[in-house]
Amino acid sequence: MSTHEWSRKEGFIFFLLAILVYVYPLILADYFYVEDSFRAVYGYASWRAEGRFLIDGFYHLLSLSNGAPDAFPLGLLVACVVMAMALTRLAFHYFCPVSVLSAAVVLPMFFSPLFLSDLVYKYDGPVITVGVAMIVFAITLKSERKWVEWWGGSVLVGGALCIYQPLMNSFLGLCCIELYRAINDKKVTREWMMLGFEKATQAGVASLFYVCAIVPFVGGERQRLLALDEHWPVVILQRLKNAEERIRPLYTGDSAWLFGVMAILFGMGYAWAWCSALRERPRWVSKVLVSLAFGAIVPLMIMFVPGIMLVFFYENSDSRAMLGAGPLLVFLLLVIYQWLNAVQRKLTVFVLLPIILLLSISYSYGRVLSLKKTLETAVMSSLAYSISANATLASVKVFYFDGGAQDYWLPASAGTVSGMPVMPYLVNAGFLFLPAAMARVGITNVVQASREHSGDARLTRDAHPIVDNLFYSIYLEDGDGYIVMKKQPRVNP
Repeated sequence: MSTHEWSRKEGFIFFLLAILVYVYPLILADYFYVEDSFRAVYGYASWRAEGRFLIDGFYHLLSLSNGAPDAFPLGLLVACVVMAMALTRLAFHYFCPVSVLSAAVVLPMFFSPLFLSDLVYKYDGPVITVGVAMIVFAITLKSERKWVEWWGGSVLVGGALCIYQPLMNSFLGLCCIELYRAINDKKVTREWMMLGFEKATQAGVASLFYVCAIVPFVGGERQRLLALDEHWPVVILQRLKNAEERIRPLYTGDSAWLFGVMAILFGMGYAWAWCSALRERPRWVSKVLVSLAFGAIVPLMIMFVPGIMLVFFYENSDSRAMLGAGPLLVFLLLVIYQWLNAVQRKLTVFVLLPIILLLSISYSYGRVLSLKKTLETAVMSSLAYSISANATLASVKVFYFDGGAQDYWLPASAGTVSGMPVMPYLVNAGFLFLPAAMARVGITNVVQASREHSGDARLTRDAHPIVDNLFYSIYLEDGDGYIVMKKQPRVNP
């Protein structure tokens, strides 16, 4: 394997090509994910109620309008360029010199499987990618004036929060890596402790800015936090357990052996770094402080995978919120790379194996999205035909769509899911499609049923469907239509 030392230009080209290869299956799938359907139909361009002001600005700038037209994949391509710049800075921040193997260490910052659930959004995904890049820029920002470096980093983190609040998870994870590197680079105790304090205050100032300037504009349901009572620690631990259970299929499937090897190599490398750090510090006080830091870094990084989502009132363990997974994977490869490089430089080629796996997950994910898109289109076309071909239904002014019984059901992906059981969690869509998607097959009078207009609330027990098939039933009641989606059998994944 070539160990040619790269210039920053060569590093940027490598990362840009790698990123484009990674997102290619998502571009090929061209999938409308969740909110994408109604945003594309209505040109909806307001994320302010979610506290995500900068997303509006991104699309206003991209389209030179006040709306958000569907220009996919233009936004994603722009974000890829920004991300390539960020990863280049991160690689040269961690390594000198940089080669293909050391560059591979930082790729999981973008290649994280859990980040796929963010990237799949046509609208949100590109801007969240820019947000991750802003976090990396905050970490790698250097200036001769310390106050410029500190305030610049704080502003970048605050700006990232205005894109997506869980981006704080990425920042905290990268801060843990900075603390590890400072100790590993033999900085004196005062220096690495001041670094930790500096990063903590940056996170605090950015959060304070967001709470004071942005949160007042956020919907009330997104502001509620867990009550700080005697049950708080128990709830946090239970949520961590729930998050781990959902992520577990990622490292317990057919690729469990690779994650097992990574865990062993990481443990050996981390113990080696810990012992080396203790040997460099003769004073017992320094040894104790270093041991406390090393003992805390790994648990903190694991906790920062769900991160700030742990403290909100409503539990959210969706993969798209797990933005601390990228820094955790980078940390694993960083420790493994450093240890293998010290043992036998040629062994560092091992870091390419996880990258191959991450690419495989991305391409499998793209194929699953294409299969889901095919099934959705078939069902929507059938539903459109059922409505338009029936004279009684064609005259109905509004159809209330009740999709509560839907679930992840995609028979064509059975083989992929058997080898990658984490796939349903990554796709993270417990429904076949949303009513706004019906506009793509020419039906515009289908709306989401509220609790008052659901089939359970409005239909009598002896109601008989006008149309009844494998996927849905259509009822008429008092001149309104009710589309009730059916829960599919679980014999197929």
